[in-house]
Amino acid sequence: MDARTPNIEETRFLPAVAQAIAEWFGPMLENPDGTARVVAVSDVDITMENVPTLPLVLVAFTQSLGEQLLRSSSEEFKITDTFVVDFWLKPDRIKSKVTGKETPYWNYYPYEFIRNRLINGFLNFTGPNGEHVAYRGMRVEADPLAARLTFTFIATFQWCLSDVPVEMDLISEIGFRLCTPASCIPEPECPEQDDEQCDPCK
Repeated sequence: MDARTPNIEETRFLPAVAQAIAEWFGPMLENPDGTARVVAVSDVDITMENVPTLPLVLVAFTQSLGEQLLRSSSEEFKITDTFVVDFWLKPDRIKSKVTGKETPYWNYYPYEFIRNRLINGFLNFTGPNGEHVAYRGMRVEADPLAARLTFTFIATFQWCLSDVPVEMDLISEIGFRLCTPASCIPEPECPEQDDEQCDPCK
């Protein structure tokens, strides 16, 4: 089946890529409740503490390069972002046909199928900022935690000075996580914080 062109409303690049991949692979990457197992993240390292239910796909940036001129404040220039699509699969070992016991070798994973579907999908994909995506490589790793198929792509677009204000998503999110909840901020006219009647968190 050819990769479908998804109806993407996301305005951020990596979350839009994650939505597209969920469309291209359909039920193969869905939870029982129908939600997709494709997530845009900042880090794709795997440890004993963060092994999720498999399979899972993580999408993350690895590098961003710009071609802005050094001697002038260019208001338009090309940016090339490198990102990876990391497939985490169940780490199965090949079993001996003679003894039925596990061998030291990992199973063969269908990287051609996954790679072809990703490349086919990105042929018709345009990101929220006009990004065009090209395939650059793949590597395979396996250990007792997970088998990882990592596909590297670049996204190229023309950055332009815009009058549209940039939403402060990051600052708002950090503020939400670090600030005391509003319901726990004492009233200014209540000086005695040890008084249970004055402490809204008690």
